[in-house]
Amino acid sequence: MNTGIALPDTAAGLKPLLAGARLDHACMVVRDRERAINNLSLLVAGPFDRFEYTNTAIVLGERCTYTLHMALAPLSAGVDLEIIELHAGRNPVHEQFLAERGEGLQHLAFEVEDFDASIAAFRASGFPPMLQKESGTAVAVYMDTRSVGGFFIELVRKGFRMRDPSTWPGAEQRP
Repeated sequence: MNTGIALPDTAAGLKPLLAGARLDHACMVVRDRERAINNLSLLVAGPFDRFEYTNTAIVLGERCTYTLHMALAPLSAGVDLEIIELHAGRNPVHEQFLAERGEGLQHLAFEVEDFDASIAAFRASGFPPMLQKESGTAVAVYMDTRSVGGFFIELVRKGFRMRDPSTWPGAEQRP
């Protein structure tokens, strides 16, 4: 069947790249976090935990500093709905998504057993990183899998939990 999507020769390798990975969350990018929470509360019971996150990252090859207004709500045991609003600064991944597609599902995130090996395997299969922390210990990286699904795959370091600051990079150094 011809889907009209030009798949790279390595597209058949996508499923094995996620073998053993755990679905962590589905992410929606929105223009207004609070409006999205109000609307989605008709579908998702919540609670919606709110976060503000400022980061400097390499985004599509460019150094960017930005602040996100985020929210998490449980969808099922161990799987969250993540809401991201670009609040300040510049992040071309989120900006382009909103400009080209409007609000909606942007990525699926998978917790992987071996973070660095997973990134290398995606890269070797033709799916480069498009958003990664500039320095320090990364806990997540967006891989460019748009050619095989129209959305991104986010790889999440095993054990990282947004709701649990003790799992954040550098937490072991905090008093």
